[in-house]
Amino acid sequence: MSSSPSESSASKSFPKEIWILALGRLLSSVGTGLIMFYLPIYFVNEVGFSASIVGLSIASASITGVVGRFLGGAMVDSKGWGRRRTLFLAVFMSGLGALALSGAYEVIGLFSGNLLMGFGSGLYWPATETMVADLSTAEKRRESFALTRLADNIGLGMGVVGGGLLISLAKVYRWLFIGDAISFWIF
Repeated sequence: MSSSPSESSASKSFPKEIWILALGRLLSSVGTGLIMFYLPIYFVNEVGFSASIVGLSIASASITGVVGRFLGGAMVDSKGWGRRRTLFLAVFMSGLGALALSGAYEVIGLFSGNLLMGFGSGLYWPATETMVADLSTAEKRRESFALTRLADNIGLGMGVVGGGLLISLAKVYRWLFIGDAISFWIF
């Protein structure tokens, strides 16, 4: 017995939670795209920090990102934390980091913002990737990962283009960081 067309198309769709997660990842990636390309340009050309200091501050995010990944991996499997709370903490920390960068006029603010962003990013990936695995069926897992990664990449592209437009039209670098913080907190 064959299935009806409506049953066939319904079985191929993603769970609504995957769509919600993909939308959230798209949104947070737009925010990340707003700053990822323009952060070094702004802090070197507009604020006046040396390229070496800016590069070191960006690299410092990798250090806290590694710490966040290890901690995030343990947290997502913990009964006390779990995936949702870890994801919430991740986007909260990343939003704080972006907000710190928006008000950074001193080197300490630049490093603080990047350290917070790196830590939040480290917590983010174990939480969001395990949520994709948890929320999708075995048959749709590959496609669910592809959909959420597609949302990440489209969001990054939109953010970079949008950031470039905002800067070219209004020279509003600091608002890019605030937009990034808002995108994390909405997610």
